Amino acid sequence: MKTKIIKDAVHKYIELDEPFWKTVNTAEFQRLRWIEQTSYRALYPAARHDRFIHSLGVFHLGKKAFSSLLENARKREKDLLNANKDSFLLACLLHDVGHAPFSHTCEDFFDNKITITKGIGKELVEAVEASEMPSNEKEILVADFTRLLDKSADTSKPPKPPAPHEIVSSIVVAKMFPDCCAYFGSRPLSLNLIIRCIIGCTHTTYQKDDKNVKREKGIKDCLIRLLNSSTSDVDKLDYLARDAQMSGYDSVAIDTDRLMKGLCYVIDDQGQYHPAFKKSALSVIENVIAAKNSVAKWILNHPTIIYERILLRRSIGVALKQLATQKSGEGKPDDNVTDAFIKSVFSTQSLSVAPQEGHPVRLLTDGDILHFIKQAKSPHIDEFLNRSKRRHPVWKSAEEYANLCGDKENAFKIASYLGPLVDASNPPDISNLITLDDSFEQSDLSDENKKILKTIQQFFKKHGKQMDLLFGKAKRSFIMINPDDIYISFSDEKDFSTYKQLCDSILVQGSGDPAFQFFYMFTKEVIDAKEFISWLLREILPLPTN
Repeated sequence: MKTKIIKDAVHKYIELDEPFWKTVNTAEFQRLRWIEQTSYRALYPAARHDRFIHSLGVFHLGKKAFSSLLENARKREKDLLNANKDSFLLACLLHDVGHAPFSHTCEDFFDNKITITKGIGKELVEAVEASEMPSNEKEILVADFTRLLDKSADTSKPPKPPAPHEIVSSIVVAKMFPDCCAYFGSRPLSLNLIIRCIIGCTHTTYQKDDKNVKREKGIKDCLIRLLNSSTSDVDKLDYLARDAQMSGYDSVAIDTDRLMKGLCYVIDDQGQYHPAFKKSALSVIENVIAAKNSVAKWILNHPTIIYERILLRRSIGVALKQLATQKSGEGKPDDNVTDAFIKSVFSTQSLSVAPQEGHPVRLLTDGDILHFIKQAKSPHIDEFLNRSKRRHPVWKSAEEYANLCGDKENAFKIASYLGPLVDASNPPDISNLITLDDSFEQSDLSDENKKILKTIQQFFKKHGKQMDLLFGKAKRSFIMINPDDIYISFSDEKDFSTYKQLCDSILVQGSGDPAFQFFYMFTKEVIDAKEFISWLLREILPLPTN
């Protein structure tokens, strides 16, 4: 069979046989060439890689992981693994095929109210029901998907709901599936398993099944967790290595080859199969955890990146609102018209190959969003496009903020006091943005938030400066990979431990306080950070107790 070999900066060479290469050549997959992989470029200009090469990298690691699992499996599991190989690898390849533009910045624009009866959740259910999947599989998949969306699940460990881009990717895959089946010919594919891998949806009916069915579901769940989990899955392993190399932020080295060679599986007391790593890979596991936490703290929560994200979201909101007004011919903004237009841009129909009636774009990419932005006018757009007009962060890290506050208690109090204002100025509805400047009295802010702004305004007036603020939300605590979900194998599938049990100290190292919600403040005019914090402490503390 023909193979395609791709030279890659991270994995050296990536091999795809003909069916997978034909899938790569589809317009749906090629769209990923113009979807930015990260939001790092505001901080690291060299980070110009995309979801296209990341998806190929995940496919490559998926192949390596599968080979190790197969090598370390018993005979009865080998047959099950081989039967699901192509479906698993296709899920690895297509896991981001529905990703929104500009990494995760635009992700929640698709739908931030996802249920099985509304939005993209409903679309996925409809796609499953319209597929040629066996009826019993459809029913169980929809039930398990519903469980994932149930945030009120009464369990000690509620399931992780799928991200919007995972749901959208599954919808796109469902539409592509007949063509994929044609590419693979007699090689069987399971749409059920592919969707489950992408959204991280494991099976829940173990107790009612016989041993053979349990084993079959267990192997499938192992593959699902290998692509999408809270641990060292192949998706994380690729982007941690790739993002570090492409940006230049390479603080922790991850030996993926050694990790993949140590991959196996373990079986817990409930008969569930979990990807695991041999004890020889412990040092690499520590590096993976350290790398993920370091990226979360020092890059994803860096003030430059958070500021850029705020500006981009605001620019998109302003641009689409203006374009919606122009297209409606009303001459003035209409919230219903704007909302409908935004939904038409960020929709699964906008990811279609063929033009869709009522949708202004097809195969939506970063370039389309930039085109919309450049057609509109606003101070926020000027600020986004013109680097000479940038605001200044009043503090640049949680550590600096804590030092300015003097102690942890004061830091908590200020964050709590300003929390409602921070939330109000960053609404999920991008068409309804609030500007925190001297005109705030005419805004839709609550009386409580206006009172806070009046206090802040007094500081600016005292120093002869105009108030014009942006707030950005971040977190103080960054344990991004759950050590309780990482399994270490010592001899066989029954002799294992969790990483947390072995190395509990990792939870202490740099974890901070998980309850502390941290924020940044950006101003157009430079202010003295220490003097500002001291002013706030004098004006608003002690806070009233409830």
